[in-house]
Amino acid sequence: PARRPALLYSGWVFVTPYPSCNHGLTFVCSLLLLNIISLASCLTGHKLEVMMAPTTASDVANYIICYFQKKGEEITHLKLQKLLYYAQGWYLALLDEPLFDDELQAWVHGAVEPNLYQKFKKYRWDSITEEVICSKFEGTDIKRFLNKLLQVYGHLTPRQLEIKIHHESPWLNAREGLGDFEAGNRNISHQDMKDHFRKLG
Repeated sequence: PARRPALLYSGWVFVTPYPSCNHGLTFVCSLLLLNIISLASCLTGHKLEVMMAPTTASDVANYIICYFQKKGEEITHLKLQKLLYYAQGWYLALLDEPLFDDELQAWVHGAVEPNLYQKFKKYRWDSITEEVICSKFEGTDIKRFLNKLLQVYGHLTPRQLEIKIHHESPWLNAREGLGDFEAGNRNISHQDMKDHFRKLG
């Protein structure tokens, strides 16, 4: 199904609450939201910005899982989360926009997307074995991007990826002031990721 339109208004993200806002109705629902929030923008002087990333963290995760399952290789929950971080970081650096709008948080063991954590935490340290709906990125730049990324990072173990992230500024900045094993859920800054990966490029 088509993604629901999202709008960023004064630091808040608004997503249309109407399940029927898909296919041809997406445009109509977007206009409805724009009219409502534009009025608020005029009254308060806050900036209005339309924001919609090309895909979702869930779709990228499904693609990564399918990628490894088709190759007959293991993909653990920990490794999945770290690969999502590298996908988001490099996409920001190369294309100046996020691959997905879902926020990544700086947890003890690295970057984590909370909703996917809840979905796959039951696997703990074991490989994810359930069947997922493989994202349909066929013939798109996103597929080429993800395949290239997985060729570079896919051979690393979950622990190697974790250690790598622990030495990178986006995670370190989000963890500032926290102990090594202290729980935290601060978002990893898109700007920090963009700056960091551009330096590597």
